[in-house]
Amino acid sequence: MKEIFISHSSKQKDFAQKLRDEVGHDWCIIDCADFEPAKKSSAEIKRWFDECKIFVLLLSKDALKSDWVKFEIDRAYDRFYSPKRKSFIFHPIIIDADLKYDSSLIPGWIKEEESFNLKLFKSPIIAANIVLKAHRQLLWKLDEVLSRRENLFVGRKEELADFERQLNRRSGRIMNGAIITGRTSVGKKSFAHRCVVSELKEIPSFEPYRITMREKDNVEDFILQLNDFVQLPEAEISKRLRLTREGKIQTAVELANEICSYKGYIFITDKMGCVSYNGRLSEWFRDFIIHKDLAKELRIFVLSEIQWLVSDADNFHNLININLRTLTEEERIILFNKSCDVFGVSGFESAEVERLVKRLNHSPNQIVRFVSHLKDRPFTRERMIDKMLTDADSSIKESLKIYIKDELARNILIVLSSYEFLSHRILRSIFSEDVENLETWLYQMIDFNIVEEFGMGEAYVRLDAAVADYIKRSRFTLTHDLEQAFSDIIEEKVNERTEIDDMSLFLLEQRASLRNQRNNKDKLNVLVPSVAIKYVIELYYYKKYRDVINLCRKLLADMHNYYPQIKRELTYWLCLAYARARKERELFDTVNELADVDKYFILGFYYRKEGDWEKALYNLQKAYGRHQDMNKVRRELVEVHLKMGNIEDALELAKMNYHNRPDNVFHIQAYFHCILCKSKRTKEDVELLQKLLSEMKHSDAKSAASMYDEMMRSSDIAGLR
Repeated sequence: MKEIFISHSSKQKDFAQKLRDEVGHDWCIIDCADFEPAKKSSAEIKRWFDECKIFVLLLSKDALKSDWVKFEIDRAYDRFYSPKRKSFIFHPIIIDADLKYDSSLIPGWIKEEESFNLKLFKSPIIAANIVLKAHRQLLWKLDEVLSRRENLFVGRKEELADFERQLNRRSGRIMNGAIITGRTSVGKKSFAHRCVVSELKEIPSFEPYRITMREKDNVEDFILQLNDFVQLPEAEISKRLRLTREGKIQTAVELANEICSYKGYIFITDKMGCVSYNGRLSEWFRDFIIHKDLAKELRIFVLSEIQWLVSDADNFHNLININLRTLTEEERIILFNKSCDVFGVSGFESAEVERLVKRLNHSPNQIVRFVSHLKDRPFTRERMIDKMLTDADSSIKESLKIYIKDELARNILIVLSSYEFLSHRILRSIFSEDVENLETWLYQMIDFNIVEEFGMGEAYVRLDAAVADYIKRSRFTLTHDLEQAFSDIIEEKVNERTEIDDMSLFLLEQRASLRNQRNNKDKLNVLVPSVAIKYVIELYYYKKYRDVINLCRKLLADMHNYYPQIKRELTYWLCLAYARARKERELFDTVNELADVDKYFILGFYYRKEGDWEKALYNLQKAYGRHQDMNKVRRELVEVHLKMGNIEDALELAKMNYHNRPDNVFHIQAYFHCILCKSKRTKEDVELLQKLLSEMKHSDAKSAASMYDEMMRSSDIAGLR
């Protein structure tokens, strides 16, 4: 069904046709394709217009002088202010560089009354991202969902007061950023949105520009994501990515200021890209946020899972620092009851509500989602509630079960796990024969925090890192035909690309270029170092240690334009490859360049591989003493303790790892062997061993079958069966 009406001047026909090509012919009404020139009439336009659900107005000086476009704008006005507005989405998009957002040619109701975010779109592909977002909202019925959830903000009075206090106690200082920290799904986005509306007096319908930064990302990735909004030509961005560190920061500042000039807000979902694992701002973000030319207004919000250290925050007087606590039980009860009112769920006694919120203690979104699903699903109350509570507490494997069972959903996960991120546009091309079901599954994945969206028009989707790791280690694969079709589509799209109008394709091209260059003797041409780091990691896990060594050496030969974090990452993987390849001299010549934690871990790993248990234990304990949250250090210590006969020490660490990551087959196997090695096993030990065997047998990991066989043999030797 054609649900998207594209209004344009005949002089912008090429832009309109390319926009339709990107969105999809089956969804779009466009006059040059759907109206016969001799029969075009106001009645025919009215008929098509009344059937559409999304009206895209391509604004140009020519369009605003066209009688037909004026007629279509009048129709849009009537529908926009009619009782049927709820089912009508209006998107004005400037495509004429000579038309400014405050031009007198643009009707006042568009540029003033409704505060549409009018900006210039140079690329039909990026404009398509905005239209596709509107179409997803239509398919997902997000207008209804979001309007229901909009009034479900509960608690946070202390944090809001703290935000206001820090904002007002500036003493002449300019605040141009806020760091909002807290555990996953604690409500950082909702809190930041509330701060902008209540304290900065923005309209509630404002749309922030969403960026996502992960641990391996750096200023180059930040520049690319900012440019998704600003749209500088590829030649210009490529030139700027070759600048010095100072030049790159200046570029990031200019791009951020451009977004701010449109009264835009930048929300950065941060996974240790801005706030490092040690609680301090990363080097590149520190230089960016204190830059003298950065816009002197509060427009940048970093939403981080790592709490920003007060000792570090005290050095940045231009930033607000808020750490969100988890909601109290009383606040969770209020949220539960408000959610029941909003979604029309009734029949809960006070005692039952208290019991439920004790289990639903992970995030506000979990409570809202739980209640909304009670509304949407027919159920026998006790049975359904028990199942949903089990799902809420489940492991990665359990939480993915519903997706793994469905072929389309499983294929979506496999495709997304194969790449850092992909655009909705590319996913629609891959799964073109089932777009509506694709969007339905993506909505569920986003709602359950399995997938996140970001970029201009939230054009890109990225799989949660833990889920991606689980899928990559699993036995799931695409069919040969789908894998070939998938590869062909990606290759075709990369070859068609002329500008950076799809970041995912640009980064894929960068990766392919690096792969082709890796065996050349010439200097490497690397624009985005995070791509190189991720490629090195991939080579390492494919056990191509010689390739890792050669590539890291070439990359490390020229680091002057990159931040020290890049050098540290490459040096770390180089040393691991040296340890794997048993290149002792090269390892000891290089490992001292690393920080203590990494240095001691790699030395412990190397000595464990060499069978020198005393030296392995010494170095691993040094690493563990400095960072006790590292699963990989505990895992190495378990193996060393077992070899040395320290069963109790090994068991304590193995148990900790298993409970942190119960889906990890290596943790299952290590825990199993620790219990098996106990001199006296209790009945509970035997039951636990059987449970671990069962988990390994039913694991989806590629290596699970061989590990299960090894555990069964060990069971026989120990007389367990």
